[in-house]
Amino acid sequence: MVCDAMNTLRIGVVGSGFNARFHLQSLVGVRNVEVTGICSPTPAHRESAAELARALGVGDPRTFATAEELAAAPDVDAVWISARNDVRIPVVEEIVRANERRANPLLGIACEKPLARTLAEAETLLGMVERAGIRNGYLENQVFAPALVRGRDVIWRRAVPLTGRPYLARSAEEHSGPHEAWFWHGTEQGGGVLNDMMCHSVEVVRHLLTKPGTPRGSITPVNITAGFEPGVLLSLLFEGYTGNSYIRFDPSYGYSCNEPCAFMYGPGDTITLSTGTFSGGSAPNFLRWEGVPGCDTADQCAVTLGTQDMAVTAVFTLPVFVAVDGSGSGRVTTDPAGIDCTSGTFCGGLSLEPGQTVTFTATPDPGSVVGQWSTYNTNATDAAIIAACGSATTCTITPTGYLHVRITWAPQ
Repeated sequence: MVCDAMNTLRIGVVGSGFNARFHLQSLVGVRNVEVTGICSPTPAHRESAAELARALGVGDPRTFATAEELAAAPDVDAVWISARNDVRIPVVEEIVRANERRANPLLGIACEKPLARTLAEAETLLGMVERAGIRNGYLENQVFAPALVRGRDVIWRRAVPLTGRPYLARSAEEHSGPHEAWFWHGTEQGGGVLNDMMCHSVEVVRHLLTKPGTPRGSITPVNITAGFEPGVLLSLLFEGYTGNSYIRFDPSYGYSCNEPCAFMYGPGDTITLSTGTFSGGSAPNFLRWEGVPGCDTADQCAVTLGTQDMAVTAVFTLPVFVAVDGSGSGRVTTDPAGIDCTSGTFCGGLSLEPGQTVTFTATPDPGSVVGQWSTYNTNATDAAIIAACGSATTCTITPTGYLHVRITWAPQ
């Protein structure tokens, strides 16, 4: 493909999680690229990723529920696949179908590593794309790292003429993560750390040992072996509103979580879970542990693992706040008690358990009426319930997250 300097490649991204968001941030440093589409089956996730793209200035993407809709869009030239490993085949099937009915075929498909969960799946993906005649690429970046580019040049340009070609190269890989609990499940991720991280190392070694200018297939691995020890997956789930709070695993290699996460340990290991806040100290909104006998409401909980995977739930309270304003006046109280708020003030002091119901009662002063119930910085589900209260004097809700209710008084 030949592009002049004024052309812009318009890409659609399949996926909206950590990996896709990482690509969006990386595109800030890439010229002549615009993100015009984001695809995810979860509306909130795709809208959030689209907002990130806009905030980063890499595009004003439309959002799509399926990869087929995204790939069929006329303002998408190429597709970046950052979806989960276990959906790669259906995603490519959708892209190929969409490409068949496009007026202008896709310029290419780029797939995030690992290409697939297994070699058989990888060959299936490649076969579908090649039969469709779509250019394709594998999103491997380490071979372009400046140190590797320079090192390879020195080896083959200066060392090889003196000592002969290299036959051995070693590469190691480590980074934080995983960032999603599904990564720990073999049926969804594939081959664990060997699939996710060794793919970098294998490609780096192949790249270093391949003579510049010769085909990638000019060298092939003869034998690869790997050993495994049985592991136990400890998953941490959350209920309530975490806010500034987190749960720390010890040992956890220095990582903490304030959304669902998981770590792998050995049978018989004892793991300490503790609460904290990013500003320091224990979490004041922590309520209790579930799934671990004997811990209950303690800030720290020791978990001794058996041979089966285990899940622990950290339960946090749901904070409730009320703001009272408008051209009238009055008082707002709650049942259960905790908030007693008058006009022109912002009130807190009420924390609910997940699943607990709260009723707000508005008592207008003489000459005033309830103008409207509304919310601020509250999830869409809870905001719709509060808004439906209209101008009633009471409003009842079982919140699902952080709840900030606003009541506006009006003259009678």
